[in-house]
Amino acid sequence: MGRRSKTPSTRTRHGAASSPSTRTACRARPRLDQALVGPVLSYDSFNIQAATTMDYSFNYAHAFEDTFSWFIPEAKGRHDVKFGARYTNVFIRNPNWSYVNGTFNFDHDLPFDRNNPLTYPNRFSIRVPGALDYSLTSHVGELYAQDKWQVKPNLTLSLGVRYDLEVIPIREDYNPLFSSPDAYPIDKNNIAPRFGFIWTPNSQNTSVVRGGYGIFYDRTILGTVDNLITETKFARSFTGQFPLLAADGGPANGRFPTDPILALGVINQISPEMRAIIDATYPPGSLARNTGTWTWSDPNNRKQPYFHQFSFGYERELLPGFSTSADYVRMSGTDMFLNPDINIGRRRTTARTGAGSIIDRNLNAFGILDDPHTNVVRLLTTEYGTSEYDSLQLTAEKRYANNWSLRASYALSYSRGTTEGQGSTPQYQVGSDLNLDEQFGPAGADRTHNFMMSGRMEIPKTRGVTLSGTFRALSGTPFTLTDDSTDADQNGLLTERLPSGTYSAFPDAGPHVYNDVEFDGRRNGARGPGFMQIDLRVGYRARLGAARTLDFFADIFNVTDHVNFTNPSGNRRVTANFLRLSGLFGASGFPRQVQFGARFGF
Repeated sequence: MGRRSKTPSTRTRHGAASSPSTRTACRARPRLDQALVGPVLSYDSFNIQAATTMDYSFNYAHAFEDTFSWFIPEAKGRHDVKFGARYTNVFIRNPNWSYVNGTFNFDHDLPFDRNNPLTYPNRFSIRVPGALDYSLTSHVGELYAQDKWQVKPNLTLSLGVRYDLEVIPIREDYNPLFSSPDAYPIDKNNIAPRFGFIWTPNSQNTSVVRGGYGIFYDRTILGTVDNLITETKFARSFTGQFPLLAADGGPANGRFPTDPILALGVINQISPEMRAIIDATYPPGSLARNTGTWTWSDPNNRKQPYFHQFSFGYERELLPGFSTSADYVRMSGTDMFLNPDINIGRRRTTARTGAGSIIDRNLNAFGILDDPHTNVVRLLTTEYGTSEYDSLQLTAEKRYANNWSLRASYALSYSRGTTEGQGSTPQYQVGSDLNLDEQFGPAGADRTHNFMMSGRMEIPKTRGVTLSGTFRALSGTPFTLTDDSTDADQNGLLTERLPSGTYSAFPDAGPHVYNDVEFDGRRNGARGPGFMQIDLRVGYRARLGAARTLDFFADIFNVTDHVNFTNPSGNRRVTANFLRLSGLFGASGFPRQVQFGARFGF
């Protein structure tokens, strides 16, 4: 079901209209204010009424770079030497009004009825005491040197080294792992050597052998570390939860909720009574203890992620203008972000909701928490994350001649590891054990098969009409089949995987389903639907004298109008969504489209 956005002055799905006072406030305050729209109603299968997002960014980067080149024609071969340095300053400011309208969470898809406790929400969350505004600066320094050395006419070596230094000055406020709030981590040991070669083994230069090895440092994404500013122990803006410790178990058991906000039975707006409860709990303008997530930096293991990359390949010209090649590429990622909860608790029972589902977070599993906390304490660390990638890449190419060209490429690849990106968290952590063997699995973006063909030709006897196009076919990306009806390992993460086997959608899931899915029982152990698309262009060039041209063209995207779905939901608890194909690639699915254009060259 699609998402719909509603303002307070429109009627909600449940037929409740906003009060006149709310509409008057909107007229009196014409500026954008997320607090004036209705709360998000987050059901099992869909969201309605409003969106939580309202933030914007100011960002800029200044870079200073200097490169020195030196060509040495005779020194045991030819040398093309380069030295360089670069400094980059990146600044972002992100005023954030997101979540100030609040979210009601429901454990079902039932329409709301004030007289039916089964239809009530089980939790309310909202940004308190108010909006957030922060800025962040990053300083990046780079030094590099490279020598492209032609040892012999048929052998060229590339030798290089670079040094990367990244400084992100973020105060470590209220983080007991640091002796001083200004002692933020700086990774200084970032020396990256590189080596490569190109060798033509025969005098006809019809074959090429190539390869190389290098270390490549990644940049820390500022969106990864900005939580160190926004999610501190004491904060001026954070997400508050009602109830605080766990979802209210009343609605799931046929009882009205006991939390004061939920018990009001008002879900289409933040009423004066709700605002009074929120302000009493979190007074406006105060520096309050953050009852939501705390994020801490690891003083010893927050480093710049880097990769070891190795490649080896061979290319051969089989006929004049026609060549084939094969390359093997391997990348091994080290010091990758995988960020555990060092305050992870344990549920009293395996129940998903209810009194038994309350999570006891006073266990201090890692032994470093200096103060009891009722929510997540996220540690940004590169101690546990790894990534591996292997790929065999095959290419056949006919260069443009005799009015046509063609190129076909195929990649057989496998990307896997314990982390999906710099914001990844362990999904199977129990206490201090991250269970990295269960966390290890295919990357979410991994596609085993990737085939692409492109070509161009001039249609004979048309005096300049050309036809070009591309064909892409990709296998599906991985996803996990789960059932979060219970919390079997009692860790509060609700990532319980289904056993290995073959699964299909439920009978009432609708017409677009993804059946007979093979799942191996591990993270990302199933494969989603593949992708296929053909795009064409027809063009004509008219020459208007010696230096002027007029081009006409028509582009046809997705010629076959093939529907490309994204991965379905793998959560079996929500039966209506389980393995139902509801999302389209690129949001719109890119249906067949045609565009016409013209270009005048002079």
